[in-house]
Amino acid sequence: PRHSIRDTRGSATTDCRKYIFNYRWCSTRSTHFWSTKKKLNQMVDMSLFFAGAISSFVSIIMSIFIYTFLFTP
Repeated sequence: PRHSIRDTRGSATTDCRKYIFNYRWCSTRSTHFWSTKKKLNQMVDMSLFFAGAISSFVSIIMSIFIYTFLFTP
C-alpha cells in the first residue's frame, strides 16, 4: 500500500508541475497572441493611413492633370 501511495503522490506532483508549466505556457502564448494582434492592428492602421494618403495624392495629381489638360489651349 505504501508503494501505491508514493506512486499517487508522485503522479500528483508531476501533474501539478505539468499544470503549472501548461498554465505558464498558455499565459505566455496568450500574451504573445495579444501582442501580435496589437502589432497587426497597428500595421493595418498604418497601411490604411498610407493607402488613404496615396489615394488622396493620386486624386490630387489626377485633378491637376485634368485641369491642365482641360484649361491649356
